[in-house]
Amino acid sequence: MLANRMMMAAAVVDEGVDFLYGATATANNETEGAASNAFDADNDTYWYSFNASSPHWVKAQLSSAKTGTRYRLRIYSVTDYAPLSWTILGSNNDSDWDTLDTITSHSWSSIEEAFNFSNSTSYLYYKINITDGSHNNQMILREWKMYE
Repeated sequence: MLANRMMMAAAVVDEGVDFLYGATATANNETEGAASNAFDADNDTYWYSFNASSPHWVKAQLSSAKTGTRYRLRIYSVTDYAPLSWTILGSNNDSDWDTLDTITSHSWSSIEEAFNFSNSTSYLYYKINITDGSHNNQMILREWKMYE
C-alpha cells in the first residue's frame, strides 16, 4: 500500500498557481452556465455556450499581467460538447490578440488534459476561441486553468 501511495505521489506534477482562478470572465454566450464557472475551480460547474455561432469563446481578465506557458482544460465528456479545435489568445488591451497556441482536431483521452506552449510575454487577458466541437452549436467547458 505504501508503494502505491509513493507511485501516485510521484505522478503528481506541481503546476503552480492557476492564475485564471477568480478572473473577471466574459463569453460569447452564457446559456445555462456562466463564463465565471470556467475559472471557479469547481468541477461541478461549467460554462455552457448553446446555439451560438462559432467561434465559442470565453475570456479572462486578470488584475495583473501573467506569462502563461501551459494550461489545463476540463471538459464535460470526451464525446459530448467537447472542444475539438481551438486557439488560445493573449492581449493587453482586449482588442489586439496574439495567438499563443492552436489545437486542431484534438482527440480527448480524458476529461482533463494539459497543454504546453512557448510564450515569454505577460498578458492581462487570455481567451480561448473554440472553432469546432463534438456538438457544433453547443459547448461545455468545466475548467480552464493557466500556469506560468
